[in-house]
Amino acid sequence: MKDRSRVAALRNMLREMEVDLGLETLSQHQRDVYYAACLVADEYHAVQSDKVRQHPLLSDMARPTFYRALSELVARGFLQADGIRKDGRYRVKT
Repeated sequence: MKDRSRVAALRNMLREMEVDLGLETLSQHQRDVYYAACLVADEYHAVQSDKVRQHPLLSDMARPTFYRALSELVARGFLQADGIRKDGRYRVKT
């Protein structure tokens, strides 16, 4: 039971942080894509969509679901297309 209580406390802390950062309005798929993007971003906050898609957090996510979530994150300002061409480069907004 001790481990379950600790996991529950971590989940509660994550939820509180999501609220503080304005992430609570995102769907679970959108949050997972955003988290994966944050984890693979370089020091300039730049990411390549293919690298994000390959992250283990998204291993069970269908391709169309990934691209819908990515598009919505751009529309809502959490990610920004990087460059004028549509080549899969994005910047994580901080």
